[in-house]
Amino acid sequence: EVFPGIGEITPDVLIGCLFPEKKRDVVDLSHLLIPRPPTLCAGCPHRGVFKVLRDMQAVVCGDIGCYTLSTLPPLSAMDTCLCMGASISIAEGIKLAHPELFVVAALGDSTFVHAGIPPLVDVVYNKTPIVVLVLDNGTTAMTGGQDHPATGRTLMGEETHRLDLAQLARTVGVPLVETISAYEPKKIREALEKARKLSEPAFFLIQGPCQLKKPRGTVRRFRVREDRCRGCFICLSAGCPALAKNEKTVVIVPERCNACGLCRELCPFAAIEEEKV
Repeated sequence: EVFPGIGEITPDVLIGCLFPEKKRDVVDLSHLLIPRPPTLCAGCPHRGVFKVLRDMQAVVCGDIGCYTLSTLPPLSAMDTCLCMGASISIAEGIKLAHPELFVVAALGDSTFVHAGIPPLVDVVYNKTPIVVLVLDNGTTAMTGGQDHPATGRTLMGEETHRLDLAQLARTVGVPLVETISAYEPKKIREALEKARKLSEPAFFLIQGPCQLKKPRGTVRRFRVREDRCRGCFICLSAGCPALAKNEKTVVIVPERCNACGLCRELCPFAAIEEEKV
């Protein structure tokens, strides 16, 4: 065996495997690197959803996508992740085993189209009272932004029939189906609280564009009013990389901010406001 069976094949590994007789003086500069923990992009539509789910102490069964990063701090919201489409199946199993728990399945629009429809049919068939959240960012973001049957475009960029995910959920028999903006956490929580009291399944389509695919239009800017900011740092709990501490208050880093407005929605003191541009 020339190459290791695990780990990344870096240039140093290649040289060591192919030319073991050559010695290289390698200078370790890792201490100079800026820490970049895995996190959702600034303005990502998934961030607010998982902030709400964490606050509600829901059992969150996740799936394969960018939103899997919500497993990590500071969101720390996802409890399971196995394979594409397994979020709904695992959520149903947990709910049947532990009826007292509030169980939510969270998966992306492309993942739902790929492998989430059959388990949703099973949930309706078995009358299992779980909540299915489809996080619709209008693309397959994790693998490069490909289109899928619910975007209305083929992989060649041609217009085609767009699969209506909310209508699909109604068609298979989900009793409660709603479409909610990803940037309105209060409405998301209200919908989840309503579903929590039901003895039947619920399906919420949470819509917000991927920041890497979002059309660039009117520029929006937000600022923190220091006279109102109390330093509670509730806004920081969502883990947006565009927010930072500044002694006693919070500041918005303009070159990172994508102006989604989630921090404004989270602030209990109306200390974050939109600037006139």
